[in-house]
Parts: sequence; structure tokens; C-alpha cells
Amino acid sequence: MIIDDFEVAAGSIIGREHLRPFGWKNNQDSFAIESVSYALALVVTDGCGSEAKSETGAHIGARLVAHAMIHAAASALSTRDYPWAEETAFRTEVREIVLREIKRIASAMGEDLRQMIFDHFLFTVNAVLVTRWMTMMMSIGDGVAYLNGAALALGQFESNAPPYLGYTALKPEGDFDPANAFKVNAFIPTAEVRSILIGTDGVDYLIAAEHETLPGKSDFVGPISQFWEEDRYFANPDMVRRRLALIQNEHLAVDWRERAIHRAPGKLPDDTTLVAIRRKPKR
Repeated sequence: MIIDDFEVAAGSIIGREHLRPFGWKNNQDSFAIESVSYALALVVTDGCGSEAKSETGAHIGARLVAHAMIHAAASALSTRDYPWAEETAFRTEVREIVLREIKRIASAMGEDLRQMIFDHFLFTVNAVLVTRWMTMMMSIGDGVAYLNGAALALGQFESNAPPYLGYTALKPEGDFDPANAFKVNAFIPTAEVRSILIGTDGVDYLIAAEHETLPGKSDFVGPISQFWEEDRYFANPDMVRRRLALIQNEHLAVDWRERAIHRAPGKLPDDTTLVAIRRKPKR
């Protein structure tokens, strides 16, 4: 199995600006990990912050995309031209599976399909599929991605308005908008993969805080590479979330002499979610 060769670490934390006193929102990020004998799928999603219940689509969408990638990988493995001399067919199949399910779920939720899509199913996608032979990294919208320690460019979007797969669900059958298609960020032999990290755009704040100290402590936040280099994140399934919580948690200190409260805010204003894998060390 692929998972025999790689180990996975993942975590998510709600952003500072989603908490009081800024108002209250749920964590609009999500992630999904699905593994079968022939493939490993990793997905992070980020719901549109301006819509009412976009965390719903982010949670459902992460799992839909992961499962669709596993299904499409099985289809690719059954063809003679594997490993994907033309990988467009794989991306197309993933997109069609996910769109079909989004439409089905949204239609069951209410008569106004457009409103259901806008309220619940606008989310970015940042995904990885690892098979025995090839590894593909692809995305719709913004986020963060690293391959073997090197950052990949996912794109910048004007007015912080990234594309969403859900927009395509509103188009007539067969009408395709390339702006909302999967973009391939890397497509390499799996034998060349040492580590991968994917994250939502909130990870940008984590990266920027590398040389800052944790709220109320003297330890530094540290580099993004810690999440694929340090054993602790792979030894404990909750360690990524715990680390993000330390970076995020506001620290209050009371100065009784001055009769004042000193506040050290968390470092992550936006929801922050990441999934990292690395090749298992040889024992």
C-alpha cells in the first residue's frame, strides 16, 4: 500500500478574526485524507468567507474531492496508457464526479439551486494524489503548496476572489469555465517525492510569523519546514493542531503593579489548515 511508504500529519485551527470580539464564525477550512492500496489522496479546502454557511461545502467538498480522486485513479490504473500520458482526463473525471454530487446534494437542500450553491458550496481546493508510479498536485483557487521543500505557485487572485468549483455547478450542462478548472501544480514520479505540504491561504500567516515568538512565550513559531521535518508531527495525530493552537492562542498577562493587562494576540488571523506527508525513514 502507498501508505506503507509515506506518513501523514494534518491539522486545522480557527482564525483569530473568526473569534470574539471580531464576531463569530465557524472554521471554514477542512481537510480529508483517503488511502487505498493503490493511491493516497490528500485534500484541503477553504470556504468562501463572505457566504453564510461555506464551512458546510468545505467539509463535504474535501471528502468528495478525495473520494473522486481515488475513484479516478482506479479508472486510470485500468487503462493501458497509465501513468497518464494525458492527465487531463483524470482532472476532468474528478471535476465531473464532484460537480455531480454537489448538484445532487444542493438540489436536495432546497428549490433554489443557485442560492444553495452560493450559501454552502463555494470553496477552494488544494489536493494531492499519490500512486505507486506518479504523484499529482492540483488546485482550484489559492493556498500554499510545497514539494520536496520548494514552494509552488498556486496563483494570486484580484480582490482576494479566487475561483470556486461551485461556480461551474451553476452553468448549463456541458458549459465549462476554464477559470474554475483544476490547475496542475506538479506531476512527477512518486519515486522522486520526499515530502509534500498543502495548506489553505491561512498558512501564509504561519509562514510570515516564522521569526516571531509564540504568544506569551520565548520560543519562536519556527519555519514551515518543521511540519514535514520533525518526527513529533507524525508520531501524534493531534500534534499539528496543538502546534497551531499554541501559535494562535491569545496570551493575557496581568501586571498588578501597573494594574494593567498585557495582551499578546494569536498569530493566525485566518483559519489555518495543512496536510503534510513525507517518505518514511528507512529503519
